[in-house]
Amino acid sequence: MKMKRIEWVDRVRAFAMISVVLGHALGQINEDVFLNRWLYLFHVPLCVIISGYLFKEKDNLKQSMNYVKKILIREYIPYLFWGFFSIVVYLIVIDHSNLMTNAANFLKGLFFGNGSLGRGSGDKGYMVWNTPLWYLPCIIVIEFISAFLSLIKFKYSKAVIFACSIALAFSCYHFLNLHIWFMEFESAIYLLPFFWFGMVLREGEVFIDRLLKNKIIVIAFSVFLIAAGSVVGFINGSPIYLTDVYRSSYILFAVSAALIGMGIMELERGLAYRSRPVAYIGRNTMTLLVFHKFPIMVASMFISKLLKVKVTNEPLIVVVGIVITVIAVAVSLVAAVLFTKAAPVLIGKTRNKKRFSK
Repeated sequence: MKMKRIEWVDRVRAFAMISVVLGHALGQINEDVFLNRWLYLFHVPLCVIISGYLFKEKDNLKQSMNYVKKILIREYIPYLFWGFFSIVVYLIVIDHSNLMTNAANFLKGLFFGNGSLGRGSGDKGYMVWNTPLWYLPCIIVIEFISAFLSLIKFKYSKAVIFACSIALAFSCYHFLNLHIWFMEFESAIYLLPFFWFGMVLREGEVFIDRLLKNKIIVIAFSVFLIAAGSVVGFINGSPIYLTDVYRSSYILFAVSAALIGMGIMELERGLAYRSRPVAYIGRNTMTLLVFHKFPIMVASMFISKLLKVKVTNEPLIVVVGIVITVIAVAVSLVAAVLFTKAAPVLIGKTRNKKRFSK
């Protein structure tokens, strides 16, 4: 029996992924602009929240093991393929020097799976060839952990596990200072609370619906959450996910990202409009994640030649960033069509059946 996709979820997925791409595009020009700092308050946590919202708890160990196998096929194979492909492109197009040394280091970065490996004193690290791919090892570890944690079932178990994950992340960030673990394990610990927050949100939908009875209330409530989260986020400072920098307070970071994420989700869910193009983007977020670096890389090469000095005009930066994002999304969607037909496994899909949101 086929299950219908949840369109508002696809729209949120699209918004989250486009925010990531726009953030990377703006970062190629001047990462200090207001829009970029705002996007970084929530875009990665929102992706994780949606994954948690869609996660189906497992009833036994066999289900958990089967789920782990599926996520390795759906996410680790694209990570390895596009990572290796990115290394080849980077060595040919960008960096021809010290070929053997760079190739060895880049392969080390690929299989170790941590974007912070090799970074420091001006060195951009061993995943410079496609840094957005750090997210895939991270989400794989989060899903792996959650597949087994979901076997723990008692009253309010999701809320308890969510609270425990917050306490663990807080302790690791402020006391243990975890960094550069295999497969972004430390990033998975810091972002795990958002996965379980998504599960808690799904469970609390009935209660939320009782409170938000019409669109005006939905809009007001959502805008309040986004505004409150943004204020808290700017007080704390924009995080840097690649290097696990969540500024002065992990709790303020978590509160900010959770409020903004919930606000965006409730706004999309409550408005209930239809947009097939946006929903289509939301169905192809894996392709955007693995592929958008390439058009941005090409665009950044032209930008660096055209703009000899650092641009400080924010409206100009935003316009150029949006243009680059539109190009990157369009190219990625073309790639999605081609790979869906030729090699769907490389973009996290299967040939015989569709992936459904829930």
